[in-house]
Amino acid sequence: MTIDKEKLKALAERAIANNHPGGGGNPFPALAVRAADVLTLLAEIERLEVDNGSMRGSTKRMGEDASRAQKQARKTLREIDQLKAENGSLAAKIECFDEGMRAIASTLGAGGYNAEYLSAADLVEKVRWGVDHLCDVHERRLGDAKAENEALRKDAERYRWLRDRCGIVEYKVIAGSIGPGMLPSGEKLEMAIDAVMSKVEKL
Repeated sequence: MTIDKEKLKALAERAIANNHPGGGGNPFPALAVRAADVLTLLAEIERLEVDNGSMRGSTKRMGEDASRAQKQARKTLREIDQLKAENGSLAAKIECFDEGMRAIASTLGAGGYNAEYLSAADLVEKVRWGVDHLCDVHERRLGDAKAENEALRKDAERYRWLRDRCGIVEYKVIAGSIGPGMLPSGEKLEMAIDAVMSKVEKL
């Protein structure tokens, strides 16, 4: 059943108007009181309708906000899943890096590489120490090799000089360098040969 509120309001207003002095009189004064109640109820209905419309608008906005929040939540969950996957990939790469750096540190002879936890800076420092240590070792070995090479080169020069250029005079000088009838050996022989070679070169 649909109530014509405008018609009901007009009837109530007419009933109230007829109840006033000079208003034509109202044979039923109680109706005027009821009419006033009707107007009050109609006003309340109108207010409630306005409130209801406002609430519907608020509810709609709340629904829209909730929908946006759900979409954002789903997007956030997808991003979280993506970040978890990326973190897993990074963790695997870090583990490979850690194992690789420990292996390098071990190969280079750096101590403490097998500790339970080592930061990247610790591993880099150990590898740096190992590289420096390895460089020092190779530098010493290179120095030893150069010294050995120089000694061998000098021996080769002495041999070629004795083979190709040493005459009887030079030989006698070398042989008699430590005394008559004695042939020097070892470092004394080398020193005697070098002395004669140097003297001959100056001539």
